[in-house]
Amino acid sequence: MPKSGVAVMPIHNLVDIELTAFSADATPLAPVRCSDPMLLAFCQALSSRLLHDPASRQFPDVMTFGYFCRKSSISKVMNTLHDRDSRLGWGTVLHIAPANIPVNFAFSFLMGFLSGNINYVRVPTTPYPQVDLIVGAIDDILADPDFATLRPRIKFFTCERDHPALVGMVGGAAGLVVWGGDRTVAKFKAMGKPVSAVELYFPDRASCAVLSASKIRELDEDDLTTLCDRFFNDTFLVDQNACSSPSMMFWVGEKTMRDAARQRFWSRFGEQLSQKYELEPVRLMDKHLDVMAMVAEIERPASLSERSDIIWRFDDKDLAGSRFRFGNFLEFDIDDIVEISDHLRANEQTITQFGMVSHDIFETLAASGRMVDRIVPVGEALSMSMQWDGKLVLSLLSRQVEII
Repeated sequence: MPKSGVAVMPIHNLVDIELTAFSADATPLAPVRCSDPMLLAFCQALSSRLLHDPASRQFPDVMTFGYFCRKSSISKVMNTLHDRDSRLGWGTVLHIAPANIPVNFAFSFLMGFLSGNINYVRVPTTPYPQVDLIVGAIDDILADPDFATLRPRIKFFTCERDHPALVGMVGGAAGLVVWGGDRTVAKFKAMGKPVSAVELYFPDRASCAVLSASKIRELDEDDLTTLCDRFFNDTFLVDQNACSSPSMMFWVGEKTMRDAARQRFWSRFGEQLSQKYELEPVRLMDKHLDVMAMVAEIERPASLSERSDIIWRFDDKDLAGSRFRFGNFLEFDIDDIVEISDHLRANEQTITQFGMVSHDIFETLAASGRMVDRIVPVGEALSMSMQWDGKLVLSLLSRQVEII
């Protein structure tokens, strides 16, 4: 919360916020240039506020967002934006954040903010302390007179998915950014909106990990622990709900090496997992329901190679299109990375790799005619950027003015 104890800009209920920004008859706030120094100053202030808040240290995703907002990081991002001095926002942009990833709303907001837009962001209805921390930090910053002009440009709200006023907002928005499942995306695509509206959709995606068996076998105990910690951040930190969290795992190498590396990795990972993760009853129920859905889809029992209290490892290739969460993984044994292209799903987004070279994987996929949107080291699956699902978001959310 702000130091004054009064929230300048709380999370509103939809019926309590002013919606004239979405009215065709209203005088809209003017978008700003992407090069406006106020944008960078705000991000640096937000970073400082989050990184110095002891409460933030309980949440790695909040700390990651805080580090991303640092001046050096944002400057690097903005320097990649072509002709940013002649770019400005489109106007009022409506963001629909996913319900199962606490900090996604903040990255979506930042994308619209750095593009020079006025941003209305629907946050998850599920209560998350991370949301309160970030919105509280923004409240604090907007209480500073130096940032007073930003106050009407930033609105966070919550509402039910089918609220009629939400439909009206879509109908008056200059831009729409939707994160969610395929059904959510289809619903918003079908809504009436201005013909000139800029629309960005981020539907259901899937991701995988590619692990070099020989490199895992070579790790000393400390490095193996580090690898397991990074894999935990990619997966159990968000219960594998993130589109970039791996659900399939490819073990690469000779068979004896694969078996030894797999045993070593899962043994250590299981030890660490038991110390810092507990599968709550409702999640355990969802885990079982996911498996029941798998069985119903393939119309026969699903093959498990190994099962512990939390980690269930499947080896049935027919399950590739199924949903894997809460410690369910589908594993493949391959001799060479060239084989992964045969198993990638149509909506594959991120490949996390260990012991390999990301560019080598890219070249292998390119040669096969298959491609994904991201190839990153293990531990970087949840790292956001201003390029997502192959889209240059800042470019799409800003208008470039041709000046001759």
